[in-house]
Amino acid sequence: MRLSFYNPHTSIGRTFISFVLRKAHNKKNDLFLDIIKSKPCPTALVVDGTASSITSGSSLIKFISDNYFLLKIISFLEIYIWCWLNGLNPFKEKIIFDKNYLDKKRDLVFGFCSLTDTFLNDKVIKKSFLKTFKGKKLLHATHYFGRTAQVAKNVQSVGVRHLLGEANIAKNSFFRKYFSFIKKVYVLPFVLKDRYQSRVPFAKRSNKCFAVGTLLLLSDTYEAVSGAHSDYMNFFHTNALHTMRKEIYEKRDIVKKYIDCFISPQTNEKHSPKKYFYSGWAILKIWASLTNSDLKKYHSFDIVEKYNQYKMFVCPEENIGLPSINFIEGMACGCAYIGLDSYMYKDLGLQDGVNYIAYDGTLAGLTQKIKYYQAHQTELRNIAQKGRELVVNSFKEEDVTLKLIRDMEKFVRTSKLESSFVVENYKNS
Repeated sequence: MRLSFYNPHTSIGRTFISFVLRKAHNKKNDLFLDIIKSKPCPTALVVDGTASSITSGSSLIKFISDNYFLLKIISFLEIYIWCWLNGLNPFKEKIIFDKNYLDKKRDLVFGFCSLTDTFLNDKVIKKSFLKTFKGKKLLHATHYFGRTAQVAKNVQSVGVRHLLGEANIAKNSFFRKYFSFIKKVYVLPFVLKDRYQSRVPFAKRSNKCFAVGTLLLLSDTYEAVSGAHSDYMNFFHTNALHTMRKEIYEKRDIVKKYIDCFISPQTNEKHSPKKYFYSGWAILKIWASLTNSDLKKYHSFDIVEKYNQYKMFVCPEENIGLPSINFIEGMACGCAYIGLDSYMYKDLGLQDGVNYIAYDGTLAGLTQKIKYYQAHQTELRNIAQKGRELVVNSFKEEDVTLKLIRDMEKFVRTSKLESSFVVENYKNS
């Protein structure tokens, strides 16, 4: 098997646009960059000219994204810059610019469906290598809440029938509405980084609950102006991607006896994204995100230190059926996690009252659980300890990589896509 990464310069590692803007890249996808670097299996970089990091998510540069010839030139140059930015020698990497060099019996083409403009553009999607490639194809479904109907339509049009997510989103009703054609969702959990360590004895920690996460209000984002989130908002009847984060944040003074709220909104009222859209200056939108005082506050504290200050924490999930990476990071720091009573956790072996605390998704239910465990310290300590053991033993990068490669090799060989991370009781559910 050869793991062939589809347009990696738009979604993996440090992209050209993040370099230009001097922004840190999203490290949640570093597992794939590390696979490209370490080569636990043969890899290739597939560039078909349908996407660039310059245009990703920005309709303000539509004249580039709609011009396939120009987009192709930019993306072909960009892959070499991307290699340099991420410590790769482009002359030692297998870079595929011609679909005829893909092998349907050997290649597994892997990419992202919502971190690139490929699936947002009805014109360039016709040029995608995925459309004619007859081998195995797998797309990561992270952030699929944006322009969901359009993305789903184009994913289906190129013949993709398997997706990957940090949870089995096939069990989510919003996902099923738009992606009913998907045969299987492969569950790939977040990877635990070494910096998340338990440093403070449990007895010396605060007995309150630490609430963490960014609060994304979709109606306040630039993309909402062009209706990018209408599918989501019409389905859930809310502008919050994380409903419980919004409620905790808005009622933080009411629940402060039980919860220390460090949830921060991602947008700032004084920077109106709609103004940026109508002015036509994309740079103002970017500047707003860089100067967002709420986000600066959120990133101003040491998250590992914070986890070690508390006995329990909550980081509410996305309504589209995906958890936050914070849940494994906090658990690794010896902090008991409070999360939904959901497949998101049960599939991975988490059990209520054993290695995490399940609640019903309401603020009343959350505070009730916090009150109970504040008064039952032995139970809380045991849950925190068991939770730490689970994530440390299951989600380290070397273990995740080994299982992922083994599962992908089986998929290419037998056409059966099964996740080794899903516990036996939930494999067929």
